[in-house]
Amino acid sequence: MSTTVNRAGLARDAYKGAATTLCAGCGHNSITNHMVKALYELGVEPHLLAKMSGIG
Repeated sequence: MSTTVNRAGLARDAYKGAATTLCAGCGHNSITNHMVKALYELGVEPHLLAKMSGIG
């Protein structure tokens, strides 16, 4: 079975970071999931992006 890769030659799992410690209902996870999807589809190499967030 082969793994699907993007134009950067990376699988989608390469774009996932550490597990979140934020609460499930705050929306941060949804934003992160959409960022992962978009960056994977665009073929942006993961080391070119950093996502930082805080709790307000």
